[in-house]
Amino acid sequence: MNIFSLIKIYLLAILFCSQLSYGQIKSGYVGVGAGLGNISSSSPERFVYSYNIFYNFIPNFTKPFDFTFAFTFAKDINSILPEGTYKPYYSSVQGFSIQAKTKHRVKQNIFLENGLGIIYLNDRVFIDRNSWSYGTVFSVSLGLDFFDRLIAEEGLTALLKAEYAITFSKTQPTYFLINLEGRYSFN
Repeated sequence: MNIFSLIKIYLLAILFCSQLSYGQIKSGYVGVGAGLGNISSSSPERFVYSYNIFYNFIPNFTKPFDFTFAFTFAKDINSILPEGTYKPYYSSVQGFSIQAKTKHRVKQNIFLENGLGIIYLNDRVFIDRNSWSYGTVFSVSLGLDFFDRLIAEEGLTALLKAEYAITFSKTQPTYFLINLEGRYSFN
């Protein structure tokens, strides 16, 4: 069994266990995002579009930190533009990350959130490259809750997030993305 299969099994186990273990772990939120940015990998930077999906859980023993599992995909912006080339190749990266996050309230419904974690990133910048590398990921977000936290713990939130990832092995793929994200908090 390869490392990628083990990571998928581990992520699914955490997802299901966090739903079942009422005493120690509670679900925080789920969400999606889309944005623009750039990728590079031993090459000039490429302008990309991106999307991500994520799931957050809150262990009781790690306050004030919570953890977010995410899948991020970024691909050359030219892939969505029409052109006449037969079977062109467009650069992309994709990866799985886990970040420890902390939140700082600015006002009742406005907050800053920052995260630091590890990433497992797939480099497909060139047509002959398909390698996985480990690295670190950092993010900072400005969020707006569309519900009153003093009254309810559930509701929608919009965020503007900047995220930077860098790997330290093999081809050293990196990305910098600015995303608009929406998430639903539940407790």
